[in-house]
Amino acid sequence: MIRQIAAIAVASLVLGFAAVADTIVLKSGVRVHGKIQFQNEETVRISIGDMERTYPATNIALVEENEMTGHFDPQAALEDARKRLADLERKTGLDVKQRQEIESLLFSMQSEDSEIYDRAKQTILKFHENTAPLNKYLPYAMQTLEPNLIAGALDVFASIDTFLGARAARSHITCPAPNGRAMALTVFGDGESPDRAEILGRGMVDPDYNVRIAAARSLGKLKAKGATPLLIDAAGSGNPRLVVVANAALKSIWNTDFESQDEWQDHWNANKSSVDQPLVQLAMLPLVQPGEVYSAEE
Repeated sequence: MIRQIAAIAVASLVLGFAAVADTIVLKSGVRVHGKIQFQNEETVRISIGDMERTYPATNIALVEENEMTGHFDPQAALEDARKRLADLERKTGLDVKQRQEIESLLFSMQSEDSEIYDRAKQTILKFHENTAPLNKYLPYAMQTLEPNLIAGALDVFASIDTFLGARAARSHITCPAPNGRAMALTVFGDGESPDRAEILGRGMVDPDYNVRIAAARSLGKLKAKGATPLLIDAAGSGNPRLVVVANAALKSIWNTDFESQDEWQDHWNANKSSVDQPLVQLAMLPLVQPGEVYSAEE
């Protein structure tokens, strides 16, 4: 009985909208635009431009009346594309060819070869100075750039404007790509945000060593005494690069030098009472969850 009632309800829905409906909403969520040509209790046939398709009435969730006929108008599509390109040029300050050129250079900045990286970066900076300013393009583009391109974009933006670069970096500290997080912390650390030490402290518990190294280096520049426990932990991490950077950061913060992690711990125990709200590893929320691995090929 329930099935009969449901079938009658669906059929009534279809029949009731047969004369005027232009859009069928399937139960899968797919919307089909056109004009209903035929229907009964079992099927609905709709014309979509020059084609016709038939759907089971039981697959239909809703029928709407509107002006969507399903006909493709190439002239309207071309005009819409022109409007979109003009809108992008207005928002970014660059035409399509210039945007492609800058993005190509950002791809080059993924290189581990420092000469290739530096050459691409300098080419972008010269473009900014001599061809068109990138102050509008970079923050807009970073909303849609692939995560592996964020590092280069932030590096360039910080070279153009330290303040705006740091503000943009705040939005990318959780970038899926480790190089993006590392650069975001580096650029953000050079800014003026009052919560820099706490954000950088989160970088010290990142799953990726390069992110931790960037965070440690920035904490040293910031002379954040509250980060001492995190840096002492890093000094005993076993990763040679992180150990060196963590020890250098501790030396910069305290203006003294010790050779071992134990000596730094003794120094901290003797001085921690003078430090407000020290940052400790167990209280730090990672920027990304452990186990999250980003691949540029995904």
